[in-house]
Amino acid sequence: MEMKSDIQMLDILSYDELASQVGMKFLIVRLPGSVEIELIKVTERRADRRQESFSLVFLGPGKEVLPQCIYMLQREGVEAGSLFLVPTAMTKRGVEYEAAFNRLLENAA
Repeated sequence: MEMKSDIQMLDILSYDELASQVGMKFLIVRLPGSVEIELIKVTERRADRRQESFSLVFLGPGKEVLPQCIYMLQREGVEAGSLFLVPTAMTKRGVEYEAAFNRLLENAA
């Protein structure tokens, strides 16, 4: 898939690249309408010689809880990737959603 700008796909970015995205806003593209969410946290990375794991935590509006599902996200009108988002908390600020990453490391033996 050819990228239309320098925005990279969320699912292929490294932990450090994702951690630098905290505070960025994304659109969950769905019908009808779209929902804006903000990346509010990247959990601490855990890794061993074979794999790494961490989570992205997003904050969405509190008026509707989206079901756990794979959602296509956009940023600045360009597709930023698809993530499996799970609602994890209802707070005064809105609904928190989590996307968990468990990746094999390239040099895993």
